[in-house]
Amino acid sequence: MERRRSARTLESLSTTLGWHPQHLDAVLNGRTPPEQSEDTGRGDSLASRLDAVEDRLAEITERLDDLKTDLRTVAENVRPNR
Repeated sequence: MERRRSARTLESLSTTLGWHPQHLDAVLNGRTPPEQSEDTGRGDSLASRLDAVEDRLAEITERLDDLKTDLRTVAENVRPNR
């Protein structure tokens, strides 16, 4: 199953890495990434980094919830009937 990435996540990650905000979106969609412009400051770098961390944490939490559900299903099917 292919995971979808939100534009906000890609923008936050691009900014955090010091790239143009649309860099990863362009790469994902087969376009040439835009050049980092002079006016793209790093003033909101901390906020962008926190957004990226928050988005990633939400993805990890979702994966853990899925694993928990899968494990519960396996455990229910493996336990002998009582």
